[in-house]
Amino acid sequence: MIELSGLNITNPQAQLASFGLLRIVASRGKPSATLHWRESDGSACLAGLSWGDLLGVLGDYLVDRERAPELNWADTIKGYLRERYREQMRTANAGEREWLEAYWYEVAGKKGVSLAETKLDMTAGGLKLFAAVRKLLPVVRASLETSVREALLGPWLNADNVGSLGWDPGALKSGATVAGGKAPTSAKDATVVAAMWLAFEALPLFPARWLAELGKFDEVIWVLPHRPASWAGLREMQLAGVRMDVEDLRAQGWSRWSVGITRNGKFGCLLPPTPHRS
Repeated sequence: MIELSGLNITNPQAQLASFGLLRIVASRGKPSATLHWRESDGSACLAGLSWGDLLGVLGDYLVDRERAPELNWADTIKGYLRERYREQMRTANAGEREWLEAYWYEVAGKKGVSLAETKLDMTAGGLKLFAAVRKLLPVVRASLETSVREALLGPWLNADNVGSLGWDPGALKSGATVAGGKAPTSAKDATVVAAMWLAFEALPLFPARWLAELGKFDEVIWVLPHRPASWAGLREMQLAGVRMDVEDLRAQGWSRWSVGITRNGKFGCLLPPTPHRS
């Protein structure tokens, strides 16, 4: 078992990165790998492969990753054409469909049916989600072991000069509210690039329509395992567990969490997670 002390339960990007890590591992021929969080210290734990094997899996997955279809349908989630989405949903394979459903969903309104985006897209202005992810992938690949070690084992130094995707509260640019500081648009970026990449890889676990139907506009909800869970079990429980009674959920070794969404200018940012007690 690998203790992932960098992926602590108190950080939403760390939680997402844990999900993304398990998804990659399962997709690369390690379906028996499991993930859980220790309630004693909030660390994530990955079982089913060694550290060397894990680095090999991640390195293989990163080969030409930026050329994948789901990263090249556009530069940004925003403003995608509904007609194109419908055509892609009609012709997509199972893997592509998961990504399409993670990014967008159709919604009926007073002016007809439109295409809405996932709540988990925090980007704005010149920062565009798909373009940003394509840009960070070579950075991770160039220093794979160092980047992955920081993300998974910690501590997070937030020293990578790559634009934050808004999932890590610790990377929030607060310069505009600090005397003598720079505005968020001109302040230096300070992120954990491998954690951000792994968090992106978790998006298929959270269909955009499902997230929108769960709760308020300014929050997202998900569940976490405290007993070892495989990717298939995680996805199944994720989609059902957010609607279960908290006590029933806990009896099965899971907990439900709310993650608020705040604004930093036009950019979004996830807030520290809060567990549901009842």
